[in-house]
Amino acid sequence: MASKTLRDERLGGIGLRLVRRPDGTLAGRYSRADDESAIIVQEPDETQDELWQRLKAAALRGDPSFFGFDGAVSRFRTIFPEGFRDAAYLQQERKYKVDARELLNSTVPVQEALTATGFAASVVNAYRTTNIVHPVWEVPRMVEALRSKDRDNLIQRLAAFALGDRSQLSAIARVARKYDAAKWPLITYLPFLWDTPVPHVILRHEPTTRFASSVGHEFPHVYEARLVPAVYESLLDLLARTEHEISELEPRDTIDIQSFIWVVSKYRD
Repeated sequence: MASKTLRDERLGGIGLRLVRRPDGTLAGRYSRADDESAIIVQEPDETQDELWQRLKAAALRGDPSFFGFDGAVSRFRTIFPEGFRDAAYLQQERKYKVDARELLNSTVPVQEALTATGFAASVVNAYRTTNIVHPVWEVPRMVEALRSKDRDNLIQRLAAFALGDRSQLSAIARVARKYDAAKWPLITYLPFLWDTPVPHVILRHEPTTRFASSVGHEFPHVYEARLVPAVYESLLDLLARTEHEISELEPRDTIDIQSFIWVVSKYRD
């Protein structure tokens, strides 16, 4: 009797297959575009879903750039030996983000931005405060939107998104596309800076996917440039997992976690 395929999916360029073998046990196999493949056999008392998740994790760890969270922490400490309390880290990575967060929250409180109008000039100033979004290639697009008739509507929807309403993404995209501003860095910038009970992180494709690949997260295989909830949910999963895995560094907030992701992504041996 032949093995029966129970699940067959692709994760980007990785093929994943789960089968029930003739003896009744389960096994998973992954195959990567670089021809690497492996078979994962079910362990005692392991459920089908647990085996599938282990198969996926093994496939992601097979990425040539993988060094895991231990490697990420080691690389971060190579640059900042005292971690998030390192004086150089505080000056180079944290201070300007804290200053930008304080400026936005003092001039454009998120709860007021939900319904009030007239915040456009202050929001423009917030975008110009840092170089997190490119001052030449990205910020002018958002400035155009914030000087248009859509400015209040856009700010209100960004505030709602920051407070946890993921359904706002499609409406934000419709408005921002008029000004070629429907870009992840531009749309996630304010939510990251606003003081909300909902965690947010800035999505810049290259450093985020590089980091995710290095720690074995599926984000690079979920990412697309369109503003869709699935991409952001995967990003927040990466954020939560990173916070958990680097707890030894005692991150204070999403500023520390965001900085960790970008610092590690730029590290070169």
